[in-house]
Amino acid sequence: MNTQMVQYALLSMFLFLGLSLYIRLARKYHIIDKPNERSSHSITTVRGGGIIFVLAILIFAIKQGFDIPYFLLGFFAISTISFLDDIKEKSKRSRLGIQLIAVVLLITQITQGQIEWWQWGLFLFMAMSSINFYNFMDGINGITAFYSLVLLGTLFYLYRIGQLVVAEELIVMPIISVIIFSFFNARKKARCFAGDVGSVSLAFIVVFLVGLLCWQQQSLIYIWLFGVYGVDTVLTIIQRILMGQNILKGHRLHLYQFMANEGRLPHIFVSTIYATLQALLNVFLLVYVIPAEFNLVWVNISMALFLIFIYVPVKYVFMRRKESMITEHSKAQSLAA
Repeated sequence: MNTQMVQYALLSMFLFLGLSLYIRLARKYHIIDKPNERSSHSITTVRGGGIIFVLAILIFAIKQGFDIPYFLLGFFAISTISFLDDIKEKSKRSRLGIQLIAVVLLITQITQGQIEWWQWGLFLFMAMSSINFYNFMDGINGITAFYSLVLLGTLFYLYRIGQLVVAEELIVMPIISVIIFSFFNARKKARCFAGDVGSVSLAFIVVFLVGLLCWQQQSLIYIWLFGVYGVDTVLTIIQRILMGQNILKGHRLHLYQFMANEGRLPHIFVSTIYATLQALLNVFLLVYVIPAEFNLVWVNISMALFLIFIYVPVKYVFMRRKESMITEHSKAQSLAA
């Protein structure tokens, strides 16, 4: 076993013990997630288990000598405000302000300041949207872990073939931390949830890596590595706008929520579906789309339509099932009265 493998093994042990200790402390200090009407779980569970991702990046930063300072500064800023929000809810304004500063630092790290003024708006919008998409989608056991493993695994492959130039540890260490987190989260009764600190910090890592890949390859085609999450979130936002809802408030209208709640499908099964669909999409991109160098506009339109044609009918079926359940419940109440 070489030195690097020994280091990764020791890192795994440290992170496992670290998360185990955090779960005990979180229970003691009541850093917990209590079920409410928007929840897809029914028991009180430790929140903030995603702090393991912060520990992994802290170790990476120490090992690498803080050689990507803007990314690290942004990462620790956004992780801190997210963890504080897990402990006690912070104002949306303060969270958004820190997110904006962190994303500006992220873009500065990616581009090294060599960016045109008009590109700032595009990068800011895409990065902020992607981070919040990741956070929105973290609602059932296993979904963040499985989806992230697919995304990070794809990025590691792109690193190995030379398309993504980055320190190997910046991909491998998050992968290790996600695998360990999966042990505690990807089960019928999760021992902990990622919390905002988990979903937001992990999103910041993958947004940085995908953004760096897009910048190095001078192509936005790689944003489809977020394709499944993106389509679900965008279409759900559109649906809520059409329904006259406040899109900033919590809800249970994502497809995965319908599948887990109204469809009564096991969380791990639903999470596996999302991860598998994204994995198939990534393989299609890497094997057929990117090598062919198709017109980017038509590729984006085609990919969007393909995912929409899968998503809309499936969601319609589960929405009808929910309407049927509500109708039956109303009839039962009427008969009881």
